[in-house]
Amino acid sequence: MVQFSDQLDYLLGYPHGCIEQTISSAFPQLFYADLAKHLTTQPGHVVQVSVNITAAIRKIQSMQQHNGGITYW
Repeated sequence: MVQFSDQLDYLLGYPHGCIEQTISSAFPQLFYADLAKHLTTQPGHVVQVSVNITAAIRKIQSMQQHNGGITYW
């Protein structure tokens, strides 16, 4: 798990709000929740996995169109 900590920390810091980065930052947290809880993006800031995943799901839902497609931005 330690070998993935740098990559997961990088994913948590994705700068854009597109669908690809939203999914790419949330999906690994489902599998590495214990590791993500111990990572910090800023000193004194603990990653809250459940909050991040819930926010990503809500964002994806808000991007879904009436025909089932998902907008990129």
